[in-house]
Amino acid sequence: MFSSQIGNLTILSIAVAMILILFTPFIIDVAILLKTRADAKSAADAASLAAAQEILFLENGEDVARAVAEMNNTKFISYSVKNNETVVTVSKTANLIFIDNFIKNSIEIKATSSSETRFPWEEG
Repeated sequence: MFSSQIGNLTILSIAVAMILILFTPFIIDVAILLKTRADAKSAADAASLAAAQEILFLENGEDVARAVAEMNNTKFISYSVKNNETVVTVSKTANLIFIDNFIKNSIEIKATSSSETRFPWEEG
């Protein structure tokens, strides 16, 4: 009776090990995608805040947004200002490790962030 339970446990252990071995590469690639997304969002946030601050001093914020995006290893996509709101879009490439054998070796992730500029002389 005890030996049949050991046999069942062995089969179950082998099945769990096979599942872990098969899904670990995909879990790693998902982690890479999530990290790249967080990095792109942080870069977009920093670029929009820097551009909004530059606008506060009545300067052109696009050059600053582009420089901040490039300092954060992202590609500058777009910049717009409308009603004191600065919107910056950047992208970053996620280089996949395991999925590249099945689908493609990289995915471009875009992130957009907006910041509001409040001029001190408009408050009242």
